[in-house]
Amino acid sequence: MKHVCTGTAPVVRIINVNVISGGPESIAVQNCECNNHSTCVQGVGKCDKCMNWTEGQFCERCSPGSFGNATAELGCQPCDCNGHGNEALGICDSQTGECYCQDNTEGLKCEMCNRNFFGDPKGGGQCYYQCEPRGVLTNVGTEGIGSYQSHRSIRGGTEARECLWIISPYVKHGVELKNAIIQFEIEPQDMNVTCGQNAVYVYDGLPDLTGATQQKQLLAVFCSEDKSPWITEARSGHLTIHYKQGGHGQGFKAIYNVMSCSINTCKRPYVCHADKCVCPKGFAGPRCSLKIC
Repeated sequence: MKHVCTGTAPVVRIINVNVISGGPESIAVQNCECNNHSTCVQGVGKCDKCMNWTEGQFCERCSPGSFGNATAELGCQPCDCNGHGNEALGICDSQTGECYCQDNTEGLKCEMCNRNFFGDPKGGGQCYYQCEPRGVLTNVGTEGIGSYQSHRSIRGGTEARECLWIISPYVKHGVELKNAIIQFEIEPQDMNVTCGQNAVYVYDGLPDLTGATQQKQLLAVFCSEDKSPWITEARSGHLTIHYKQGGHGQGFKAIYNVMSCSINTCKRPYVCHADKCVCPKGFAGPRCSLKIC
């Protein structure tokens, strides 16, 4: 232990202990009045940089994304929400650690899918909206759908034999998001539909059964023959997927992404133009993989 005199109060430095996260070479200053979470090179009470998930003038409170008591021995701990905590709300309760779940998850740690969703959200996994005779999805961003059903839904009723998903994204207060491009993707490992017996039908627009005058366009018919990812895009602002349940064990899971830069920034390689996420000049197609000559 080494004592350093500053001319005012003695400052005790503990060398080679992992008091402040960063490994065995970390240095902690106990008498800095920073609750043991910072050094104070400029003097007592002048915290250099709060560590250990703390913040404040004296590192006296837990930073967003953590919970606990920064002034107690246990300090602050990072939220454990399996990657599904809502950052806008602070990810989890700063006192209890209970997660503010999103991505169609629930539970103290967002470890379960919401009712009518299936999947395993642990470790950042995806939840998928189950097969419904007529399911309407209005969320923006990235969501999952699939032809299977959650165990809770099966216990409460009969299994649906025909699936219809209508994706019509809305923003706050029920305002329709008209400019969005909706990208739909199925990975090979998530597709088990025998070609010639069944298929997944994807349309740009609304189905006739809604009574809308808009004419839907068939974008793609997917089955298991091709082993590369299936990707297509709807540009009308609406996407419809239809599937009839096939043999035992057959089905699919898919991801759709509502791409609108009026809601969030566009993911690469897309760029924002007129509130739409579009390909850069000179490129086209899903993921902008086609170069225009």
